[in-house]
Amino acid sequence: MPDKSEFHRLKSLGFFLVIFTLASLSACAGPTSNTVLTEHNRLSDSAYDAIINFRAIDYDRLGAACLLASNEARAANGAKLVTHHPKLEFTGREYAKTMSRDQFFAHEHPTDPSQQTPEIRARNSGVKNPFIAENLALIQGYPVPNGTPVYVRQGGFSVTPDGPVIGPHTYRSVAKYVVQGWLDSPGHRRNLLSGDALQLGCGAALTSQGEMPMFLFVQNFQLYEPISE
Repeated sequence: MPDKSEFHRLKSLGFFLVIFTLASLSACAGPTSNTVLTEHNRLSDSAYDAIINFRAIDYDRLGAACLLASNEARAANGAKLVTHHPKLEFTGREYAKTMSRDQFFAHEHPTDPSQQTPEIRARNSGVKNPFIAENLALIQGYPVPNGTPVYVRQGGFSVTPDGPVIGPHTYRSVAKYVVQGWLDSPGHRRNLLSGDALQLGCGAALTSQGEMPMFLFVQNFQLYEPISE
């Protein structure tokens, strides 16, 4: 049996966490199939061109876009494609919501033993044989270079006081941005391109950094053997 100490659990370098302004999020009843992924299984599909409305985020579409961008990265680097698993997506989405609610950013929950590690959280979602590699990220909801000061403008942001207004990410652009961030970090890249990875679920939650809407992303891979059903 693989030694779980070998699993990579790395948060994204260069994505910085500050005090959260909490956003209300609708609760999920449990793992369900991602119908967006079933209907639109290519990141080039027009379904992912939609601009993100922060008042009505389609989290199925966001999770699907993240998975497809991950598989695009794997294909481009000679790795086998991973398959979607709803229990992994549910695990990631619930943990993203938990980090937003409890105001922390880490692979281990600082106070709740019932969801402390990725394996425990996967078991809570019904995974009987969890071997989890987890990537985390916190990124802006607008395509602004990380660390760049921005000016709040009507309808968006700008990087200069009178510059053009930058609108929100689309589902495709935010997924490609977060996956590129993982690719640019050696530990995250190992997870993302691992030959041991078989299944994947991506979850996200909305939070904020001052005026800037932010997304917490959680990417959960099942390694070594498929999830027991």
